[in-house]
Amino acid sequence: MLVASGVSCRHQVEDFTGARALHAAELISSLLAEPSLNLAVISVAALAIAIIVSCVTTLNVGVLAIALAWIVGRLHRRHAASTT
Repeated sequence: MLVASGVSCRHQVEDFTGARALHAAELISSLLAEPSLNLAVISVAALAIAIIVSCVTTLNVGVLAIALAWIVGRLHRRHAASTT
């Protein structure tokens, strides 16, 4: 599974490898859709994404972590509302 946050990065991955790279939000959304995974596992996955991104870019990892936490919260609320 490939994850790339930039649009051009995802297109380059697809152009050169034929594989489709997911945006981090797509990955988290797909994890939320998996009934066997809970919010703690998804949060750890978001943290892993933030750590990996911080190792390969100069992006402010604090801002990324806050954004991922917000995305996880929004997707979790949406998922919880759709299952009730």
